[in-house]
Amino acid sequence: IAAPLEYAGQVASHAVAAFAAAHPALEIDLRASDRVVDLLQEGIDVALRLGWLRDSTLRAVKLGEFEQFVVAAPSYLEAAPRISRPDDLARHRWISLTLMQTPLTWKFTSSRGQSRTVRMASKLRTDAVAPLRGLLLAGAGISALDEYSAADALGTGALVRVLPQWHLKRGGIHAVFPPGRFVSAKARAFAEFYKTWLASR
Repeated sequence: IAAPLEYAGQVASHAVAAFAAAHPALEIDLRASDRVVDLLQEGIDVALRLGWLRDSTLRAVKLGEFEQFVVAAPSYLEAAPRISRPDDLARHRWISLTLMQTPLTWKFTSSRGQSRTVRMASKLRTDAVAPLRGLLLAGAGISALDEYSAADALGTGALVRVLPQWHLKRGGIHAVFPPGRFVSAKARAFAEFYKTWLASR
């Protein structure tokens, strides 16, 4: 089973532990990496991928969704210009996550149904979620984090959600299988288990 590094540690590992307990005869190898692995070449039976799948030829099943929040450290917000609408973000120090398809263009939808698309300015970039959160915690700028990566810091107040009345597009959680006609019963069973596990959270 392959999963993104941050997500594997915070979420997927708990589901894998429950799946392993339910199927004690199975041998399970959980591989965590932020790079997109070649499933066939690396012998992966199923990969968990978050966001929007770029390759339309992939055999994938949607398991759930996650929210994204615009967040920043209180220290950054205290010294930065006031943010009252999405357009204000274009004047802020946006930290871009280069894993995203469009790391600088973000569409916001308000609780009242209004839409705004904002093009960010960014001089600071990273290719993984863990260092993105670290940069945010250090007050280096502002950015979007998925709900799982942001949860602990939001809970302690180390990060603050910005523009909570405006929402970003929800991302998908997918099970991706290797190309070909055959999907192993074990991989299919894990995907079904994971979908149920997510729905129960």
